Amino acid sequence: MLRNIRLSRRKALKLSVLVGLGTLTQKELRRHAIGKALDNPSRSFKVKGIQSLQERAVGKGLLFGTESSYTDLSSDAAFAGHILQECNLLVAGGLKWYFPPYPLRPSPNAFDFTTGDWIVNFAKTNKLLLRGHTLVWHQSLPP
Repeated sequence: MLRNIRLSRRKALKLSVLVGLGTLTQKELRRHAIGKALDNPSRSFKVKGIQSLQERAVGKGLLFGTESSYTDLSSDAAFAGHILQECNLLVAGGLKWYFPPYPLRPSPNAFDFTTGDWIVNFAKTNKLLLRGHTLVWHQSLPP
């Protein structure tokens, strides 16, 4: 169990980033939560040269990514280009039961996977890791 474990602010931040990116198994989570690998003060995060965030993360043994939706990726080529340059992980946002303008379930008897398929193909084509997001989310429930 992970109860009654005190984390420094630095450990808590690192842990939340690693868990958010889905890079830890339950066993690793327990090991990291007690502070064996997360709090290494000799670890350097100095910026050297011109590298993308993705290259810097890989150099540290991490994944770096962001959440984005079909609307943002498909309508803004510059934005999509920045994601491809800086990230190696994409979290598919906006794929909720009811999240206008492209709900996954537009009516009780129909599903529309068009935007989800587009995001999967975008990630696959550009060799990005893909992570799903919460299907049922507080304000995106069907009316």
